[in-house]
Amino acid sequence: MKIGCSLYSYRKTLGSHEFNLEDSTLWQEYQNQGIEGVELWVPPIEKLNWDEVEPMRKLQSTLADYNISILGFCVESGFMATSVLPHHVPYEEWLESAKRANMERGDYARFWLDIAGEVGVPNMRFCFGPGFYGYTVTASEVVPFNVERAVELYEPLCQEAQDVGVRIGYENHGFITSDLAFAEAVLDRVPNLNVCLDVGNLPENRWPYIEAIASRGRVLYVHAKTYAFDENGEDTWTDFGKAMGILQNAGFDGWYSVEWEGSGLTDSEGVNKTVALLNKWKY
Repeated sequence: MKIGCSLYSYRKTLGSHEFNLEDSTLWQEYQNQGIEGVELWVPPIEKLNWDEVEPMRKLQSTLADYNISILGFCVESGFMATSVLPHHVPYEEWLESAKRANMERGDYARFWLDIAGEVGVPNMRFCFGPGFYGYTVTASEVVPFNVERAVELYEPLCQEAQDVGVRIGYENHGFITSDLAFAEAVLDRVPNLNVCLDVGNLPENRWPYIEAIASRGRVLYVHAKTYAFDENGEDTWTDFGKAMGILQNAGFDGWYSVEWEGSGLTDSEGVNKTVALLNKWKY
């Protein structure tokens, strides 16, 4: 296993301009903590107008000085489809709106996929969003309806990603994406699709989900999400020892990307405690 860290963990520090991606402060901190990879959370990159190839290559050169690689792009969903669909129109028009929303989100993903392919970033996490629900989609139809939308979105993207040497995964972000029935149905239909497995974005009985995704060999990488720590340095929501044991037993040997999302600690303190926790259970 390898330990990386998402820029999302430093979102408050980056927002206050205490760290700058163009100087050495942040990357020196990564190196001091033994972090080998950075997961580039796209929003701060876009604000720097780095959404093209040359600045990304320059960043890779800087990172190489600190023995850090870009483990993946963490790309947002674009707009959330459920917030823009017109619910007052006939169902057929609503369905076409859902399909169009998916196509537009797919175009947004392709922009970052092209950059990943050109600079050799191996992974891209592109989330599905909250899912489509309501209107005349009944409770019993929510999973199959959203499976169809996910297949429409990911099937062509995964083929294009394979052609340029990039792996794509969606994150279990709660709602339907953290539902095992949805995950298994989508993974059955899209064989090149993986899951960015966020161990914190699952209900308390998370073990069947983790076991199922890991046993299929479909973990893109792991979001090592932490919220708060007890006196032993353990996360108070997720049993990391158990989660990492399941992944190890399933043969997963990839990236764990720190995603500190708690409060009461600075970004640096939260990342430091999460790295220590991963090292405690490292295999």
